[in-house]
Amino acid sequence: MAGRIEKYLNRIIPLKPQNIDKLAHETKLMIKANALGIPIICIVQGMFAALGYWIFGVQDWGLWGFVTGVFAFFPIVGTMIIWVPLVIVMFSTGNTWMATGLTIYSVVVTGNVDYITRLGLLKKIGNVHPMVTVLSVIVGLGLFGFMGLIFGPVLVCYFIILVKIYMNEFTNEEKLPS
Repeated sequence: MAGRIEKYLNRIIPLKPQNIDKLAHETKLMIKANALGIPIICIVQGMFAALGYWIFGVQDWGLWGFVTGVFAFFPIVGTMIIWVPLVIVMFSTGNTWMATGLTIYSVVVTGNVDYITRLGLLKKIGNVHPMVTVLSVIVGLGLFGFMGLIFGPVLVCYFIILVKIYMNEFTNEEKLPS
Protein backbone atom coordinates (compact mmCIF):
# COMPACT_ATOMS: atom_id res chain seq x y z
CA MET A 1 0.00 0.00 0.00
CA ALA A 2 2.76 2.46 0.96
CA GLY A 3 4.61 1.76 -2.29
CA ARG A 4 1.49 2.52 -4.33
CA ILE A 5 0.95 5.79 -2.49
CA GLU A 6 4.58 6.78 -3.03
CA LYS A 7 4.37 6.03 -6.78
CA TYR A 8 1.12 7.99 -7.03
CA LEU A 9 2.59 11.00 -5.23
CA ASN A 10 5.69 10.90 -7.45
CA ARG A 11 3.41 11.08 -10.50
CA ILE A 12 1.28 14.01 -9.31
CA ILE A 13 3.84 16.22 -7.53
CA PRO A 14 5.02 18.79 -10.09
CA LEU A 15 8.69 18.66 -9.13
CA LYS A 16 11.85 17.12 -10.52
CA PRO A 17 12.61 13.65 -9.09
CA GLN A 18 15.73 14.89 -7.27
CA ASN A 19 13.64 17.58 -5.53
CA ILE A 20 11.01 15.02 -4.50
CA ASP A 21 13.83 12.91 -3.05
CA LYS A 22 15.20 15.97 -1.25
CA LEU A 23 11.76 16.68 0.23
CA ALA A 24 11.40 13.06 1.38
CA HIS A 25 14.89 13.07 2.89
CA GLU A 26 14.27 16.31 4.81
CA THR A 27 10.94 14.97 6.07
CA LYS A 28 12.64 11.86 7.43
CA LEU A 29 15.32 13.99 9.11
CA MET A 30 12.78 16.26 10.80
CA ILE A 31 10.61 13.39 12.01
CA LYS A 32 13.71 11.59 13.32
CA ALA A 33 14.96 14.73 15.05
CA ASN A 34 11.64 15.24 16.81
CA ALA A 35 10.99 11.57 17.57
CA LEU A 36 14.42 11.21 19.19
CA GLY A 37 14.63 14.75 20.50
CA ILE A 38 11.47 14.93 22.60
CA PRO A 39 12.22 11.87 24.79
CA ILE A 40 15.86 12.95 25.19
CA ILE A 41 14.73 16.44 26.23
CA CYS A 42 12.38 14.91 28.83
CA ILE A 43 15.20 12.78 30.23
CA VAL A 44 17.55 15.77 30.44
CA GLN A 45 14.88 17.88 32.15
CA GLY A 46 14.20 15.10 34.64
CA MET A 47 17.92 14.79 35.41
CA PHE A 48 18.32 18.52 35.99
CA ALA A 49 15.18 18.56 38.14
CA ALA A 50 16.52 15.62 40.20
CA LEU A 51 19.77 17.52 40.71
CA GLY A 52 17.82 20.53 41.99
CA TYR A 53 15.70 18.36 44.27
CA TRP A 54 18.85 16.79 45.70
CA ILE A 55 20.55 20.18 46.21
CA PHE A 56 17.52 21.60 48.03
CA GLY A 57 16.85 18.57 50.20
CA VAL A 58 13.74 17.04 48.67
CA GLN A 59 13.17 13.53 50.00
CA ASP A 60 13.13 10.85 47.29
CA TRP A 61 14.72 13.31 44.88
CA GLY A 62 15.44 10.55 42.30
CA LEU A 63 11.80 9.50 42.15
CA TRP A 64 10.62 13.10 41.86
CA GLY A 65 13.22 13.75 39.14
CA PHE A 66 11.93 10.75 37.19
CA VAL A 67 8.30 11.90 37.56
CA THR A 68 9.32 15.43 36.50
CA GLY A 69 10.96 13.95 33.39
CA VAL A 70 7.74 12.11 32.53
CA PHE A 71 5.67 15.26 32.93
CA ALA A 72 8.24 17.32 30.98
CA PHE A 73 6.59 15.89 27.86
CA PHE A 74 3.79 18.43 28.37
CA PRO A 75 4.87 21.93 27.36
CA ILE A 76 4.68 24.99 29.62
CA VAL A 77 3.07 23.36 32.70
CA GLY A 78 4.75 19.94 32.53
CA THR A 79 7.51 20.25 35.11
CA MET A 80 5.54 22.76 37.18
CA ILE A 81 2.96 20.07 37.95
CA ILE A 82 5.66 18.40 40.04
CA TRP A 83 7.93 21.12 41.44
CA VAL A 84 5.21 23.60 42.52
CA PRO A 85 3.59 21.14 44.98
CA LEU A 86 7.07 20.21 46.27
CA VAL A 87 7.80 23.90 46.90
CA ILE A 88 4.42 24.34 48.64
CA VAL A 89 5.20 21.40 50.95
CA MET A 90 8.64 22.87 51.70
CA PHE A 91 7.10 26.27 52.53
CA SER A 92 4.42 24.68 54.70
CA THR A 93 7.01 22.74 56.71
CA GLY A 94 9.07 25.87 57.40
CA ASN A 95 11.85 25.32 54.86
CA THR A 96 11.43 28.82 53.43
CA TRP A 97 14.98 29.28 52.11
CA MET A 98 15.11 25.83 50.55
CA ALA A 99 11.68 26.36 48.97
CA THR A 100 12.74 29.73 47.59
CA GLY A 101 15.96 28.22 46.24
CA LEU A 102 14.10 25.34 44.60
CA THR A 103 11.62 27.78 43.05
CA ILE A 104 14.40 29.87 41.52
CA TYR A 105 16.30 26.77 40.37
CA SER A 106 13.17 25.22 38.85
CA VAL A 107 12.20 28.37 36.96
CA VAL A 108 15.69 29.24 35.74
CA VAL A 109 17.36 25.86 35.22
CA THR A 110 14.70 23.15 34.89
CA GLY A 111 12.39 25.42 32.92
CA ASN A 112 15.02 26.53 30.42
CA VAL A 113 17.13 23.40 29.95
CA ASP A 114 14.32 22.23 27.64
CA TYR A 115 14.92 25.06 25.17
CA ILE A 116 18.69 24.83 25.25
CA THR A 117 18.63 21.06 24.76
CA ARG A 118 16.06 21.33 21.95
CA LEU A 119 18.21 23.83 20.04
CA GLY A 120 21.29 21.62 20.31
CA LEU A 121 19.55 18.36 19.46
CA LEU A 122 17.68 19.62 16.42
CA LYS A 123 20.90 21.18 15.12
CA LYS A 124 22.81 17.92 15.65
CA ILE A 125 20.19 15.39 14.53
CA GLY A 126 18.32 17.29 11.84
CA ASN A 127 20.85 20.00 10.92
CA VAL A 128 18.23 22.61 11.78
CA HIS A 129 19.49 26.12 12.54
CA PRO A 130 18.62 27.19 16.12
CA MET A 131 16.66 30.25 14.93
CA VAL A 132 14.56 28.02 12.69
CA THR A 133 13.88 25.83 15.73
CA VAL A 134 12.80 28.80 17.86
CA LEU A 135 10.59 30.21 15.10
CA SER A 136 9.07 26.84 14.29
CA VAL A 137 8.20 26.05 17.92
CA ILE A 138 6.54 29.46 18.36
CA VAL A 139 4.58 29.07 15.11
CA GLY A 140 3.74 25.43 15.85
CA LEU A 141 2.46 26.09 19.37
CA GLY A 142 0.37 29.00 18.11
CA LEU A 143 -1.20 26.98 15.30
CA PHE A 144 -1.49 23.50 16.77
CA GLY A 145 -1.06 23.80 20.53
CA PHE A 146 0.88 20.92 22.09
CA MET A 147 1.24 19.03 18.78
CA GLY A 148 2.92 22.14 17.37
CA LEU A 149 6.15 21.02 19.03
CA ILE A 150 6.32 18.35 16.34
CA PHE A 151 4.40 19.89 13.45
CA GLY A 152 5.86 23.41 13.77
CA PRO A 153 9.45 22.42 12.92
CA VAL A 154 8.26 20.13 10.13
CA LEU A 155 6.13 22.87 8.53
CA VAL A 156 8.79 25.57 8.79
CA CYS A 157 11.42 23.25 7.32
CA TYR A 158 9.03 22.30 4.52
CA PHE A 159 8.53 25.98 3.78
CA ILE A 160 12.29 26.57 3.62
CA ILE A 161 12.85 23.49 1.45
CA LEU A 162 10.02 24.41 -0.91
CA VAL A 163 11.38 27.95 -1.32
CA LYS A 164 14.79 26.48 -2.22
CA ILE A 165 13.17 24.03 -4.65
CA TYR A 166 11.14 26.84 -6.21
CA MET A 167 14.29 28.92 -6.62
CA ASN A 168 16.04 25.92 -8.19
CA GLU A 169 13.23 24.91 -10.54
CA PHE A 170 11.36 28.05 -11.48
CA THR A 171 13.71 31.02 -11.37
CA ASN A 172 16.57 32.08 -13.52
CA GLU A 173 19.40 32.67 -11.05
CA GLU A 174 21.13 35.04 -13.49
CA LYS A 175 18.22 37.48 -13.13
CA LEU A 176 18.17 37.40 -9.33
CA PRO A 177 19.76 40.35 -7.54
CA SER A 178 22.82 39.44 -5.52
